Amino acid sequence: ISLVVYILFESALLCFVGKTLGKWLLKVSVKDNEDHLLTFSVALKRTFLVYFKGLAFMVPPITIITQIIAYKALTSRGTTSWDSDCHTTVT
Repeated sequence: ISLVVYILFESALLCFVGKTLGKWLLKVSVKDNEDHLLTFSVALKRTFLVYFKGLAFMVPPITIITQIIAYKALTSRGTTSWDSDCHTTVT
């Protein structure tokens, strides 16, 4: 239940502010490819995909495998699969 609540909370932050606390500390933001804030539905889809494809819903040891796959995709293509799927850009 807490993961569902956090996914909704993170999606709302991305929708209204364009960043989460960690992204704010690192001076990173997430916007659509036209440099606009995300709609809630796109932010929700992106956050869900991060937790599904990138973190395997925090299920060990699957999480390690998905993080390695996401890292390899990021370093080879310059973007993650969830940002490609949602047409979002991290700056």
